[in-house]
Amino acid sequence: MDGGVFKQPVFVGENGYIEKIDCLMDAIEFLEEWPVERRGLLHAAACEACYSAYDGRK
Repeated sequence: MDGGVFKQPVFVGENGYIEKIDCLMDAIEFLEEWPVERRGLLHAAACEACYSAYDGRK
C-alpha cells in the first residue's frame, strides 16, 4: 500500500452522517473514536488489521 492511501475510499455512515476514509490513518482514527461500549470482536479485528498494516506486518 503506497503510503497507506487506499485505492478507493471507504464510506461509513450512521444517523445521516457519512465519513470518507481515504487512508490507513483515517481508518485508525475512526476506529479509535468508536464508542468503547459498542466495541466488539469486529472492531478488534479491524484494529488489528489496521495496526498490522501500519507496522508493516501486513
